[in-house]
Amino acid sequence: MFPSLTEFADDPLDTIKADFDRVFRSLLTGPDTTHTDTFLRIRTGLPHPIANMSIVRTGCDAERMTEMISPLCSETFPAAVVLLEPATDTVDALLASHGFQLVEQFTAMGVDLTAMTVEPPEEPFSVHEVGADQHDQ
Repeated sequence: MFPSLTEFADDPLDTIKADFDRVFRSLLTGPDTTHTDTFLRIRTGLPHPIANMSIVRTGCDAERMTEMISPLCSETFPAAVVLLEPATDTVDALLASHGFQLVEQFTAMGVDLTAMTVEPPEEPFSVHEVGADQHDQ
């Protein structure tokens, strides 16, 4: 069913990319999604980037990329773009100009707890700020 690492050719990346694409295409269906041969897009407006995301199978030019990401460019919800092929410098610049960043360049799930507007969780749960030096505690 699923190959083991020893069954891959020299580089398992193509299989990993295909499986990533296949899983999201099978999970993300419905009126908020667009499926084409080159990309998958979901735009729900919910406050999570996976709920507003485009997965791009193949490299493309700036015009096609603009078409793929335009519905995701909003101040009201976060969004993500996943490229399964390397981007050109032009596409990188386009994504950056629309506020997209490499995942390595931003803090994941970082929030100023004093700015939170939600009610604190009920017992037995709690919210605590964890510094970078406290992840193993």
